[in-house]
Parts: sequence; structure tokens; C-alpha cells
Amino acid sequence: MAEPLPPVELAAAGAPRFSRLSPRSPGPAGSPGCVVFLGLPLLLLGGGAASLPFVSDDPFSESWVALAVGLAFGLVGLLLVWGGIRGARARSLPPPEVALEKGVRPRPGGAFRVRVRQPGPVALESLRLALTCERRYRRQVRRRSTATVDDSELRWERELLRIRGERVPAGAGLERVVAVEIPPDAEPTGPARPDGRIRWTLELAVEAGFLRGWRTDFEIEVGGEA
Repeated sequence: MAEPLPPVELAAAGAPRFSRLSPRSPGPAGSPGCVVFLGLPLLLLGGGAASLPFVSDDPFSESWVALAVGLAFGLVGLLLVWGGIRGARARSLPPPEVALEKGVRPRPGGAFRVRVRQPGPVALESLRLALTCERRYRRQVRRRSTATVDDSELRWERELLRIRGERVPAGAGLERVVAVEIPPDAEPTGPARPDGRIRWTLELAVEAGFLRGWRTDFEIEVGGEA
């Protein structure tokens, strides 16, 4: 008699299957590396310039310009250093995952499900998932100018999920499945009126401690009416 086959776990009937989405934006809320090296000299230069009125013998009426310039340089340097440290810390955060329900086409008036998974170890302060619809277009910089810039107009937004104060141990993962309903009068992905293009985006924001966060966008396609 043949050896029995090993047991196989089958998904429960009707259980949704998901397809993982690829992020559109990098992820970590901040950029390390050269940003820190650029910010540190500005911070030191600004601090030195701002201290001149207090260490020199010149009257303040003649040295206030150095103070103003020093504060401006110092503020820019501080923001760059802050962003770099935040980005470096964010890279120690396990990247979250967002997946879309297979076999279901998002469309106006329809519904679908989204799965969010945050691997551990992480002590979540907050996790927020939102769905937005915006019109992306180009506009003139000035009325009589030929130069144009990219701009956006928010058409619709809904918060889908918000989690606070969850601790996820190593080797585990926090997982949530949310149902999403799109209004019947929503605009599908594609050309927009009066111009531009409609874009639908799942926006995920994770905060996990001081200067440690993750912000990622996932673009989805919303088709026209079936």
C-alpha cells in the first residue's frame, strides 16, 4: 500500500486571496546619508554666525544681520539633520505590506478588501491607512508665463484603518483586513475634467517611536462602471 500523503491545509471556503502591492514612494519618513552631512555644516555655520552679536564688541544695530542669517542657516541645517536621523531610524523598522483582494476590480459603486500587515519587532504608536482620489494636472506658474508645474486637487478621501498602541514581537506580524466601498459617483482612473488625470492612492503612515516612521503610497486602478 502506498504511503499516505502528508496533510495539506486548505483555505476556508470563501476566504479572500490577496496580491501584494508595490509601493510608489520609497517608504522611510526621512533620508539619511548625505542629507546629514549637508545639514551639519549649515547647522554649525548658522550657529557660529548667530553667536557673533554676543561675542563681538560691535553694537547690536550693526550685527543683527549676522544673527538673522545665522538663524536662517541654522534652521535649515537642523531640519536636514532631523530628516536624516529620522530616515536612518526608519530603516530599522520592518517595512509594512499592503495587499489588494484578488479577482475583485475596484470600481465606482463597488467594494473590495485590503490587507495590511506590519511585521515585528515593532512598538507601534500609530498605523493609518487612507484611500484618496486626486486630480493630477499641470498649471501655469503665472498667468502670462509659459512655465508649468505639477499640481494636484483632492477629490475624495476616506480613512480606512487606524491602529494605536500595538506591540508586535519578533517573528510575528500585525494583520488587518478592511472592506473598502467606493461611492457610485466617484471618478475612475483616467482622464479628468477639465484636464489632467484621476489617480487613486492607498496611503499608509506608520509611527513607531521618536524619529522613527514609515510613509508609503500604493497606487491602485479604479475602473469604470461594469
